[in-house]
Amino acid sequence: MPIPAKKIEDLFNFYLLHGFDCSTDEIVEALNISRKTFFNRYKSKDNAMKMAIEFWYETFQCRFQEKIALCNHAVEELIQYGYELQYVRSNERYYYQYLVDNNLFTAEDSPFVTTLEKIIQKGIQHYQFKEDVNEKLYARYALNNIVHYNYMKNETGEVIQFLLSPIVTDRTKALLKELDLDSF
Repeated sequence: MPIPAKKIEDLFNFYLLHGFDCSTDEIVEALNISRKTFFNRYKSKDNAMKMAIEFWYETFQCRFQEKIALCNHAVEELIQYGYELQYVRSNERYYYQYLVDNNLFTAEDSPFVTTLEKIIQKGIQHYQFKEDVNEKLYARYALNNIVHYNYMKNETGEVIQFLLSPIVTDRTKALLKELDLDSF
């Protein structure tokens, strides 16, 4: 029997506030359930953590999809993705740190890499990025830089230009001039 979303959301929120280095006793106390209920519902502490991370990823993807629905082109989508990851770093830090510690952002088969590859492919199709770019390699390069560099408001333009430098075209430059980077 599937676990109700509310029960997974409660677990997600616990980890959001307390991180993943908590004992089962701390979790059951915070969720106000018994150990027996915890193990009946989530099977194990590792499985509970896995469920919360999957829930987080679905939430992240939904939030990102809502934002890119308002984007006008792939350049804007790529920048939005970087900002979304910075949001995670600031506001969902335990999930962010778990992903960094386990190399889940930049692993070759990472869904984060796949998402960026799709954005890059879209940009290439619309002549917004260089057509000879290796999408997977660039996606891993961009993610590595986004994950390991904390954007500062006064440096945003320089960081974006640096990240885009391997794939920039004249069309990219024109699209960048149209964007209000403070609105992200």
